[in-house]
Amino acid sequence: MRYLFTLLCLAALVACQSPPPKALPTPVQRYCALEIPGPLELWLQEVGASSLLTPDQAREQLQEFDRNSERPFSQLRYALLNQRLAEPSSWIRARDTLRELGQAEELSPELEPLVALLLQHSQAMINAQASHRQLLTELAKAQREETELAEKIQALTHLEENISQRRSQGDDTVAPER
Repeated sequence: MRYLFTLLCLAALVACQSPPPKALPTPVQRYCALEIPGPLELWLQEVGASSLLTPDQAREQLQEFDRNSERPFSQLRYALLNQRLAEPSSWIRARDTLRELGQAEELSPELEPLVALLLQHSQAMINAQASHRQLLTELAKAQREETELAEKIQALTHLEENISQRRSQGDDTVAPER
């Protein structure tokens, strides 16, 4: 009996010293509907929405636009609408607006890379359009030169035909070749 009592005491002691079973952690639930998007997400949404506009829709929205607004988001929208017009002057307006926006003190640091990327895109489009105009000018010049050369070749061919006809008729007015 004494051994039985000692054995029960030891069993109780061991049971008290073992750690309690771990409780399963409860999952943290997030509600997406309650999350408020940050400025970067809003600006990216605006970039996506403006990319779906046709040039006519962008032109219509620009006519209703208040250009005097100094708010960064308004400046972004103005630049994006101008980009959608895809005209040389509109790309320049977009670039200049994005430059102003990039230098604005109230621009959030997380938005600076997006503004810089849009600015680079506008400048690349301006450069591409300038290159395109230059290539068109060079093409027109080359086509004019080709036409002039073709006319000269035609005149020489016609002259050679005349000389050959006179020789075949036995006309002595043509000087013999040396």
